[in-house]
Amino acid sequence: MEGLFSHVHDATIRTLAVNGYQTVEVRGQVCCGALHAHAGLHEEALDLARANVAAFGDGDEPIVVNSAGCGA
Repeated sequence: MEGLFSHVHDATIRTLAVNGYQTVEVRGQVCCGALHAHAGLHEEALDLARANVAAFGDGDEPIVVNSAGCGA
């Protein structure tokens, strides 16, 4: 997503800002693993999901996702 669609990230940040939201990129976040899961790589998908759960922590802030399948 970052390589081919960074303009989508930029547009998302601008759109959220115009609507009064501040964005923070979470350190330690990784690929969500959805494509891994769809490819049958269940353990790898779980490892990535666990890494993201750890990165995002226990906060109650909204999580915004602007990609579906990373443009696959």
